[in-house]
This record gives sequence, C-alpha cells and structure tokens, in this order.
Amino acid sequence: MKKISFYLMIVLVMFAFASCDKKSSDPGNFFSYAGKSYAVDSVALVEWVSNSGMSNEFSVFQFVFTNISGPDTTNLLVAVYDTLTNVLSGNYAGLDEVAAMDASRGIIPFGFIFASGIGMSNGNGFLTGHGGSIDVSVTNGDYNIKLNDISAGVYADMLDTNGDGNSGYTETGKIGGVYKGKITKYTQALSKKSATTNPLIDKLIKSSSIKIKN
Repeated sequence: MKKISFYLMIVLVMFAFASCDKKSSDPGNFFSYAGKSYAVDSVALVEWVSNSGMSNEFSVFQFVFTNISGPDTTNLLVAVYDTLTNVLSGNYAGLDEVAAMDASRGIIPFGFIFASGIGMSNGNGFLTGHGGSIDVSVTNGDYNIKLNDISAGVYADMLDTNGDGNSGYTETGKIGGVYKGKITKYTQALSKKSATTNPLIDKLIKSSSIKIKN
C-alpha cells in the first residue's frame, strides 16, 4: 500500500509537469540511490502556492529529476519549504513524516500533491526521512543543487494514525547527487479546499499561522 500510494503521487506530479520539463544540458548532472547513479535527463520545478498574494502565502517547491533509460524511467522527487520566508535558497534538512508536521523548514516526505523520494521504474517508491539535506542556490535562473546523503526508505505508519509520534520509518538507502544548470520555475495555485484534507499540509499550515478559508 505504501509503495502504491507513493507511485500514484509520482504520476500526479509528473502529469502536472508533462508540458514544463527542461532537458538537462550538463552530462555531469546525476542523482544516486543506494549506491546506484542515474544521469539527469530532464528536470522540472513547480512552486505550489497557497493563499497566493495574501499576507499568509505559503509555498512548497517541488523538484522532479528524471532519468530515462530505454523504456525505463526513474524519478527523484524533492519537495522543500520554509514557512517563514517562502524563499527557495540555502540548506534544507531531511525530515521524517512526524518531524515535518511541526518544523518550519526542510524536506517534506509527502503531502497533497508533492512528495520527496525515489520512484523506480518497477513501480517501487521510497520516501525521504530523517537525515541528510539538500543545498539550493539560484543566480539568474542558474541553479546549483547538491544532494547530501538524504535518507530514503519506507514508513510503517505514514500518517501516524495511532498518534504516538512514531511513523515506523525504516531507511533503505541514501540519496546523493548534483545538478548545475538552468531550470524554468512554474508557479501553480494549490487548491485551498483540497489542501486542508491532508493531515500533513494542514498541520504545516497551522504551524506557520496560515489560515485557509474554504
């Protein structure tokens, strides 16, 4: 069930990016998982915005790095946020699902229509957890991104349904890599009504003093 849910998230995100991905021009760009490296063939970035233009605006920045090898496609998804600045810059630490609900900045394992982790060509998915980080700097549309041993694995209780503060996360590997080059950022409004139906995004919104009206 966990793998199926993550795979569906990948399908949703990639569908949204279908017309807005950019080919990677640098053969040195790659991501790795569990010791295996994948060249970045294309990259996409969307800023999902809630309460756009208002004082309580909230953004999640979703990266999708794609490797295409014949009929097989492997995707690296990284969603980051900073509830205090909404600016895409600096270091974002890897958080597990429980910690992400209360933190003001970091990598989000999963949410309404965003996710962080590895989507394999065989349909398996491994979400990010506690450990590692991503560094992002942007100058005139040129991105310099470094993936620093981000933990990836599986969750026994993805939404901590028993409320004990433990998601039962088990690491299966670490994510590394680099990306240098142009990325076109697209901005999309996040549905206010739909966003409030997800426990993670709802708690993130509340922790950042954002109030959503349906």
